Amino acid sequence: MKIRLLTLALFSANFLFAQQIFISPVAKLNSIIDKVTSLAFSSDGERMIAGDRKGNFQMWDLNELKSVGSGRVGEEIIFMDFLRDDDQFIVIGAKGTINFIDALTAQKTQSMKLDGAPSLITIDPEKHFVSYVSKDGTLRVFSLRAQMQQARIDISNRVNKPVYLGYDRFGQQLAVMGQDGTTLLCNPANQRILREVVLRSDEFSGSSSVMHAGASNKASDLFVTGVQEVFIPKGGIQGGQPERRNSIIAYDWDSSNEVKRIRVNNRIDEIVLGPGPAHIVYYSEKRFELSVVDLDQGALSSQVTMEEYPEVIEISDEDTYLEAGDKNRTIDLFELMQNAAPQIRITKPALSRNYAQASIKEDKVQLEGVLSDGAKIKKVSVNGQDANILQNGKFGAEINLAPGKNKVRVLAEDYKSNTAFKDFYLTRIPEVGSIPDGDKPAIDYSSQKRVALVIGNADYTGVGALNNTVNDANAM
Repeated sequence: MKIRLLTLALFSANFLFAQQIFISPVAKLNSIIDKVTSLAFSSDGERMIAGDRKGNFQMWDLNELKSVGSGRVGEEIIFMDFLRDDDQFIVIGAKGTINFIDALTAQKTQSMKLDGAPSLITIDPEKHFVSYVSKDGTLRVFSLRAQMQQARIDISNRVNKPVYLGYDRFGQQLAVMGQDGTTLLCNPANQRILREVVLRSDEFSGSSSVMHAGASNKASDLFVTGVQEVFIPKGGIQGGQPERRNSIIAYDWDSSNEVKRIRVNNRIDEIVLGPGPAHIVYYSEKRFELSVVDLDQGALSSQVTMEEYPEVIEISDEDTYLEAGDKNRTIDLFELMQNAAPQIRITKPALSRNYAQASIKEDKVQLEGVLSDGAKIKKVSVNGQDANILQNGKFGAEINLAPGKNKVRVLAEDYKSNTAFKDFYLTRIPEVGSIPDGDKPAIDYSSQKRVALVIGNADYTGVGALNNTVNDANAM
């Protein structure tokens, strides 16, 4: 199935500077490794690992910005990641050896050989399965629990030169995309191909699209690609070369339809989705800049210039850090800072998703919530009363409720004087007999007019007319 995708939004290369996320340099980490080929963070963002083309790896404590371990495997490192509990990480080499490393001692605990040398590798959001495309054109899934191959799909005649392999946010779909845009989406559990699509730019007639990079993450329903469209302009080839247009294009996981397009000046050579579901970070070959783009606004949030061309980039799971490694043993660590009002989410009591309300029986309720940027929050109030700010951006407050509907407003302020508020309703429905006389609403319904709507239908499709229905309705 070939899809000619519609453009919902197109932005020129002259970005608007939204300033919602900006990159702040933290440190250049002392490194003993060679040209950096792989990077990864622990799930809590407190440790980082890097690997190189000679098989060396190194681990850092990011709280103290110091090296806490290193080691070596016997082949070029092409993939690394911490496992579910952060107590160990895996290092995968270009020849297909998977090594399990203790995250406290940086010592190898075991190793085994994957079937086929991998060219692209990814891991599912729950860190249970390693999926990879081997150099013979086979898509394979390796179970880390069972330590054996679980699935095998031959894609050699369907996907040309794979450049992207990734899971959706739930780990239920696995996508592999070729350089020409041919993309297979499959269910790794039963090895079924769900659909095959051809992702193209098609902004210019008769053009060809070349995909250079792709990305997804566990917070987003999108996967994002860096595409270069090559075409012959109406006036013919000038200077012996066809024209090229570079774009970032975001697609919906479920439908594979294009939902956002942003034109950029240079070819996208690596891209990561984050921080969050609506930002990306990318770099272009032979350029020194790292750029953060807001997908919702089609706007450049921030840009930073490095001393050397980046070779690999990664964002921490909790969206705090960005790291970039280059060929000269340098690893730059940046903080991803939010220059925006905090987001407020109520965790207790559970609110209706559609109407932001809840029903309560008691006259008091313990309110709990979380702020997106808790470490930088100055104050939180609930209905004008100061709330308790807890760890990790959480807050709590006790609210007194009157019978009936109670409006609640949570107001948050950060140290940059950004404010945000959230309104919702808590309806107190006491049990019968539990309301003191003084709390009962003084409402007299005896003088109010009451209206009833009665409908009598005697004409049904497929059966004869009914004789008494309308008469009965009129009588009522």
